Amino acid sequence: MNCENIIDKIKNDNKLLSDICAYFQIDHKAVDLIHHTARSVSDIRMQFNIDYNWILKISTNNNLDEKFFIETSKLIHNYNKSRIYAPRYKISRDDKYLYELDFENISFIAWIEEYAPYKICSSDDYNEDLKIQVLEETSKYMTMYTNKDLMSRNSMWSIIDLSIWDEKIDEKEENYLSLRESLLDIEQKELVSKLDKINLDCRERIKNNIKDLRKCSIQADLNPSNLLLKDGEFVGLIDFNMAGKEVNINHILNETRYDLSLEDFESLSAEEIYYKMTNYRKNLLNHIFKYYKLDDLEIEMWDSYRKIVDLFLFPYVSLWRYLIKENIHVDKVIELINLIMES
Repeated sequence: MNCENIIDKIKNDNKLLSDICAYFQIDHKAVDLIHHTARSVSDIRMQFNIDYNWILKISTNNNLDEKFFIETSKLIHNYNKSRIYAPRYKISRDDKYLYELDFENISFIAWIEEYAPYKICSSDDYNEDLKIQVLEETSKYMTMYTNKDLMSRNSMWSIIDLSIWDEKIDEKEENYLSLRESLLDIEQKELVSKLDKINLDCRERIKNNIKDLRKCSIQADLNPSNLLLKDGEFVGLIDFNMAGKEVNINHILNETRYDLSLEDFESLSAEEIYYKMTNYRKNLLNHIFKYYKLDDLEIEMWDSYRKIVDLFLFPYVSLWRYLIKENIHVDKVIELINLIMES
């Protein structure tokens, strides 16, 4: 049975949906499917609206367990205390957050969240002013909850300490290896040698200091579709599936990155691109540092994290590898990598 058939059967299984509602002690009139994604049978995600009071989520995601929901509930509570609204999870009659089920010999989990009374941000709503609002408000939250109520799992940004999505190495290390391979394909052995040293030196410094760096549990996925708006202003966050603890400066550097594009390479020199990246981040950091102040160790470790982020961010590496493969603006790619390493 394919994914679409499974989704169709679940959405029309009134007894299954009613049983889940009963387990969470919810009287209901209607349970309507509002959204679904399915990359494969092992990655099906469905969202149902329950009378505009609750959202039921059914998923084959095996990275979420009862411990995750207990810890994330505390995280959500802290966001709400900091005046960033986040929908709370509903607890069941057995004091559990998860309902486990088998459907067509596939294991699913289900959970229920409050229905958020705000608009979900669209691409038309999103702009730089809104991004600044988000960064300022989440910086206030980070200041309040640094080194408090830390989750046991790491966020998707994590370097050295693996996230739940990593197997043997973190994502930035995977990106480094793939970039290295592309550069060797075009005989850039000297550049690769420099890249190897930068990566090794930065990682060694991070590894030696990571236990003492300030951390915070965060939602960890500030893309526009996870932002809630009221009258065009940022008021809250949804989708905590990526949540985890993170080194504060790593989180800051990832969220203040400039999104490189093919158009940048077509219209700008490598120096101009680097200048644009640097000034874009500098502007955002000015807003963050109104509320969050770096300590001495964070200042000392800043460039180690910055170089890892700016050299091995997945969208950057993907774009650079594409340009190398297609033999487009390769000189600019090489010059830009050198500028980042030497800064």
